[in-house]
Amino acid sequence: MAWISPTGHYDDDNAWQYEWAAYDDNLFTSAALTSYHNEETWGSYIRFTHAGLLCDEVRFYIHSDIHIIDIDVYYNSAWHDLYEGSFVKDEWAEKTFDESHYITQIRLRFYRSTGEGPTLRFSEIQLNELIVTVTTQAVTNIDYDYGKGNGTITSGTNATERGFEVVLDYGDYKDSQDGSLGGYVFHSVAGFEGDVTYDLVYDWNGVLTKTITEEGDFAEGAFTGDLAKQPYPMYNDTLFKCETYTCRAYAIIDEVKYYGEYVEFSTTCDSGDDQQCEDDLSDGDPCVPIIPIDIGIPPDYPPWIFEPPEIEWELPELPELPELPPWYLPDLPEWEWPDYPVPSFVGDFYYRKPYTKKDLDELRKKCIIYNKNSVEFALVLRHNMNVLREFFNMMTDYMSKDEFNDFTDLIPPQRLKELSLDPLEPTDFRDMINGFIRNTVDNNMAVNRNFNLIQDGLSDYETGSDDAHFRNIVSNMKQLEQDNPDVERMKRLIDNLNYEVATNFNNIMHNLSVVRARLL
Repeated sequence: MAWISPTGHYDDDNAWQYEWAAYDDNLFTSAALTSYHNEETWGSYIRFTHAGLLCDEVRFYIHSDIHIIDIDVYYNSAWHDLYEGSFVKDEWAEKTFDESHYITQIRLRFYRSTGEGPTLRFSEIQLNELIVTVTTQAVTNIDYDYGKGNGTITSGTNATERGFEVVLDYGDYKDSQDGSLGGYVFHSVAGFEGDVTYDLVYDWNGVLTKTITEEGDFAEGAFTGDLAKQPYPMYNDTLFKCETYTCRAYAIIDEVKYYGEYVEFSTTCDSGDDQQCEDDLSDGDPCVPIIPIDIGIPPDYPPWIFEPPEIEWELPELPELPELPPWYLPDLPEWEWPDYPVPSFVGDFYYRKPYTKKDLDELRKKCIIYNKNSVEFALVLRHNMNVLREFFNMMTDYMSKDEFNDFTDLIPPQRLKELSLDPLEPTDFRDMINGFIRNTVDNNMAVNRNFNLIQDGLSDYETGSDDAHFRNIVSNMKQLEQDNPDVERMKRLIDNLNYEVATNFNNIMHNLSVVRARLL
């Protein structure tokens, strides 16, 4: 708490002098009211202003003998009575509100009785500001998919909303399984929001934020919040193992949002010092049996000691070998460099291999990245389609379709073994990329068919928005037909395929948002 002086004033009747002296933090200067009305009447108001302060108390100091004061405070776009009555001269008088409010103005006036002096001197007025603070304590109960947030609110008035923000720097996980397209999809489903960009198809960057919100009427003090669904985190409300987050508490008080400082925490991993067991039976150690094994050895059985016998080896005497005959090299004719003509840009040319081992290694790496992204794309989308199918099957009473059991599954490409182990020539890469293109076309047709089935089932929930329509998932890649394919062209083609996967993902996320909008 702190006593704060006003920053301005208004004298609507021009009845006061030296108004600034009433808020200059000096008890020896005073504002003066000299043009008083007749006896037994109220004098003119003087108003003091300040930018909105959360206050619960006002105090004033007066030199004059006038003993009746009327004080009003301004909040919620209206004047409200605070105090009307007597006070003691040359002493601070404090008047408390029923509850704290954001005050922007104070006005006061005095009542003149018979026999009081003609001039009133008013020395000082101040407001007691309540300092609102929100602090964040360390996250507790950390697991591989869960953590409990801890915060504290210090305020004189209740909060209408409180909660926690969990932030993940997605750039820390680029070039790994958590920095890929599939990882971004899983984090989005789990409640994380934010824009993620990629410099390359495997280089994802961005900041994702998950907000845990609780609304109500909350007094000051400590509070907690589940950073993932309890008691069992689900795919749509969870944290992820072996990731480092920052968390801060927040509260909304009188429509103002206050934040605490960020604290850092990391979820546990599958190995290392932060190993987390996901097996409830054996505590994650396959070497420790669930049921102790007792083979019935007596406790006083003597230890067995193995003493190998000493073996003496006798080596036979080897006969002497005859000397080798002398070795003579035949006389070789002198070898001369052939007389090649000087090469020119016009007539003579020499064969050069159109690619290098480095080119094939780069093409292999790009194909591996595409295969991984396509597998994650297909598996995540297959999972979401299964969730939608089960949901729609439960909601058939409200739709124009009896069941949704004929969705077409997506089949991911399965070429990682060949890409990781087998030696590959350009023609092998050509056949593999053509297989990728055929797989992409088949999966896109399956996705479009599934969304058409959903469109038919939601025909009764059409909206008038131009954005509330499904987008088709298309593929514009053409297969390679050259007998001797160009390696550089294949590298560009696989980059275009990766970009097409990212574009199709955005269109699918749009279609899923359309489904949600129609259902809501």
